Amino acid sequence: MARRGSKEFRLRHAFQLRTYTPGQFRRLLDSVPSLKLCDVYDFRYDIEQPSALNDEAAYTVFILKRGSRRN
Repeated sequence: MARRGSKEFRLRHAFQLRTYTPGQFRRLLDSVPSLKLCDVYDFRYDIEQPSALNDEAAYTVFILKRGSRRN
């Protein structure tokens, strides 16, 4: 609820999300050769402690970089 003067507004947002298993995400990433996975972070967002891409985390943020992948 937001108020401006004597008026009240109800705000509503809807976000479309797609969830992936680690295997699905790796296959998706492999299908886009121009993207490189740089780091993975969990909900704590501690820049000093990146996480691993695994089944243990329920919520992760992926840091991707454009450019050719060099494995």
